[in-house]
Amino acid sequence: MNDEQNKERKGQLEGWFLLELFGHTKIAGKVSEVTLGTTVMLRVDVPEVKYQSRDYMSNKVVEQTIAPFTKFYSTASLFAATPINEETAKAMMQNLRVVPVQEFEVRPALPAPQEQDEEEAIIGELP
Repeated sequence: MNDEQNKERKGQLEGWFLLELFGHTKIAGKVSEVTLGTTVMLRVDVPEVKYQSRDYMSNKVVEQTIAPFTKFYSTASLFAATPINEETAKAMMQNLRVVPVQEFEVRPALPAPQEQDEEEAIIGELP
C-alpha cells in the first residue's frame, strides 16, 4: 500500500478538491488537514487565478488576477468534498472568484468618538 492510499484509509483529506462549505460557499484548491492548537482544520491553498471581466465604465474586457492565497476552514463547516485535478480546480476558481479578503473588510475604520464625561454623554453639551 503506498502513502497516498494509506492517507485515504486513515480518512485524511489531501489533494485537489472542490469544497462546499457552510454558508453556500464553494472553494477549489489543494486541500490538506492541519492541526491548529487542538483543532483539526482544512487548509486550502488556492493558486493564482486569472480571469477576464468587463469594465462597465469603459465597456472593455480587462484581465484580472487574484494572487495565490491560503485559507483555513473548520471541518465542521464542510458539507461536501469532490476530488478534482489541479487543472479543473484552476478553471473552477476562474468562475468562483473567491478572494482572501473583501475590500470592505480592510477599509480604514471611522475615527473613534471623542471621549465625553458621563454627564455630557447623558444630557449632551450644555449651552
